Amino acid sequence: MLSEVLIFKQELLNLEYDFKLIDTIYFGGGTPSLMSVKFVEKLLDLIYQNFRVCKEVEINFEINPDISVGYLRDLKSLGINRISIGVQSFNLFGLRIMGRTHSPEQIFTTIKNVEKFFDNYNIDMLCLYPYQDIDSLREDLNIVISISPPHVSYYLMDVDKRILYPNILLKKIYQLYEVSDDFYQVIQECLSVCYDHYEVSNFAQSQLYCRHNLKYWYYCDYIGFGPSAVSKLTIGNKVLRTIKINQREWEYIDSLTQIREKIFLALRTKWGIVINGTLVKLDDFRNYYTKTLDILKAYGIE
Repeated sequence: MLSEVLIFKQELLNLEYDFKLIDTIYFGGGTPSLMSVKFVEKLLDLIYQNFRVCKEVEINFEINPDISVGYLRDLKSLGINRISIGVQSFNLFGLRIMGRTHSPEQIFTTIKNVEKFFDNYNIDMLCLYPYQDIDSLREDLNIVISISPPHVSYYLMDVDKRILYPNILLKKIYQLYEVSDDFYQVIQECLSVCYDHYEVSNFAQSQLYCRHNLKYWYYCDYIGFGPSAVSKLTIGNKVLRTIKINQREWEYIDSLTQIREKIFLALRTKWGIVINGTLVKLDDFRNYYTKTLDILKAYGIE
């Protein structure tokens, strides 16, 4: 991946890409905590040497709840200032049926260790795992509230990764999706009491929003490195998306698609988007997808 940084940078220079000041760096989309601290240090050094990075840069790092206190201390020493913990659930049955190997005890220990070094951290939660019910969801939410992390992300189980689950479990997930609005309403009602529900799946205290994710929701450029990493780039008057699998593939995003994507992404946030001089935002994130489609239709964008 170190050589990829230099190669991709040169490709972008050849395309006369206008590099902006970097104010967020995100290690994620997999299990970056499998990387040695030494490798993370080399990667950060390479980024600082080859790109303009602002002093107040937000550097996020995803971890599993089985990480050592020494690893966390080393991450802090490298300048990483935001941690995202892949908790998923505090329920042992839920963890196992989702294929997670960590235990609730490890989660609590990791959170305590993270708090020794980081003021700003997130916990990732999942719901709608097979056989989950509203009561177990409330139990998870009560634990989240008692811990009071600065930021919480709450996502629905990803049924697109069908290969990971046998049919009997997929059937249970699909059944839960039919009542997903009920689950979402419980999450919204419980967390909105003490959190700012600023995006469909995200809740923050003290305006500690994930600055990096805001770039996705407001259609900013981003550069991705690593396996299957995606980049979105504005080069001249063209907007391009590129993904690196075996070789880099480029996709041109036409004007109508750009408009659709901008509206879809911005309406995920509480701030919304200005369309034809009018501020448009959702009064509630429930049924987000249907409401957004209705807005697109109302403005003749289909």
